[in-house]
Amino acid sequence: MPGVLDYVTPYCNERVAFGEPISNRQSVAFMIADITLRCVALCQSLGYSENHLLEKFARDFKILDIFEGTQQIQQLIVARRVLGKSSSELK
Repeated sequence: MPGVLDYVTPYCNERVAFGEPISNRQSVAFMIADITLRCVALCQSLGYSENHLLEKFARDFKILDIFEGTQQIQQLIVARRVLGKSSSELK
């Protein structure tokens, strides 16, 4: 799945609509977060291997369940991390 994100993330950061990158739109950011979350869910057993990239994602998402609350807030946090956006940039 990183291959998909490697293509989609720069595209969404570069593609401009209505004067700003489409990645600034919450709906687009949530779609990217969903891709990431589904990848982690499908590869959950890899999340237990310390030498695998998904281990960090799985650990981070588990912490989000505990600390961050609602699914929408989790999506927003994941989207910000994947897209490299601040809270003021996502609308």
